[in-house]
Amino acid sequence: MPSAFHRTRRSVLSFTVALLAFLVLADTLFITQQSHDIHQRMQLHTEHEFDLFGHLVSDALTRSDYAAVEQAAISWAGDQENIVRLKIVTNNGFELVDYSRRHDSESTAFFQKKIAYGDDREVNIFIEKDTSDIHKTLTTLMVQLVVISAVLVALLGFVIQRTALRPLQREIDLHKQTEGSLRQSISELELVNYSLSHDLRTPLRAITGYSQILRDDAGSKLNEDEQYSLKRIESAGKYMAELIDDILELSRISSAKLSISTVDVSKLARQCLENLLAQHQTHETLWEIQEGMTARADRRLIDVLLENLIDNAIKYTTGTKVPVIKLGTVEQNGNTVFYVRDNGVGFDMQFVDKLFKPFQRLHQDGSYRGTGIGLAIAARIVERHGGSIWAESHPGKGSTLYFTLS
Repeated sequence: MPSAFHRTRRSVLSFTVALLAFLVLADTLFITQQSHDIHQRMQLHTEHEFDLFGHLVSDALTRSDYAAVEQAAISWAGDQENIVRLKIVTNNGFELVDYSRRHDSESTAFFQKKIAYGDDREVNIFIEKDTSDIHKTLTTLMVQLVVISAVLVALLGFVIQRTALRPLQREIDLHKQTEGSLRQSISELELVNYSLSHDLRTPLRAITGYSQILRDDAGSKLNEDEQYSLKRIESAGKYMAELIDDILELSRISSAKLSISTVDVSKLARQCLENLLAQHQTHETLWEIQEGMTARADRRLIDVLLENLIDNAIKYTTGTKVPVIKLGTVEQNGNTVFYVRDNGVGFDMQFVDKLFKPFQRLHQDGSYRGTGIGLAIAARIVERHGGSIWAESHPGKGSTLYFTLS
């Protein structure tokens, strides 16, 4: 027959086990509730961010400014480390933005929102967020509370687990900071758009116009240096006008709706080359265009693409004794690769990463005209067609620009 000591020990043990089970159950319920609350708050913050971002997207799409949409999307996603992918897709399935970053996350959450703009048109915004830190934190917290509950009272366990939830609070604080960044981005992008379209053109026309009037009316009274200074003002004004036009052209290229058809690339290239050689008054250039080149693409944009690539080739063969320009295709891994080749000045391949970026010029000595945006426009057109563009060159031995079209 069990003694009173053993009966008491069993009772204490049973009570201890029951108390531990109760504390573990209480901890589990509490963690579950906290997890639900945190995800709910994250959902609310994400919805609020969507509203702010959707306002920017709607305004930009109403103006058909797809470049502003892309810039805002990359800025938003880039500011938040937990966004691993962001897509903006039209109702017909066209992807305006597809941003992603490398990640090793095993746990993600998906969010989606429709944004209306214009006359009953909509785009879908999808984001994928890395939630692995939240799951890791909650798992770690659960283990900690079980251990703590075995040796401490419920109040102490509650205090410690509240302390352990602080990393999740930082996630919420990050969402609040992002709201401020989005508001600032909206204001800055609207200001830049308006300035390019309106504010910069008016004073620029005045500067150019009045300097020309002054030179025409007072030309005989000005000495040679003064006339040269006025010409420099006019030239700078024209260059700035070209720069504004190129920036707006880059924006339009990014937002233009594609009209896909079968394009005779050989015919377009011949027309572009003949027109550009006439404009440059260059008649000694030897050229060769492969016959039968075609592509499924937007004819207008391919015309702009070829014009920029050929103009670039003509520009950098200006000082060549016998300029030669060739256009053709090669096969790589079953894909058709177009190329524009010249025997001009070429460039150092260590700077090739700058070639297709706006305002990045590889020749800074002023010998070659241009705004530094032409190849950026070409790259954007290729990207719009789902292709890629790259270059090969050697100083003094010419350059070859390659591109593919999806």
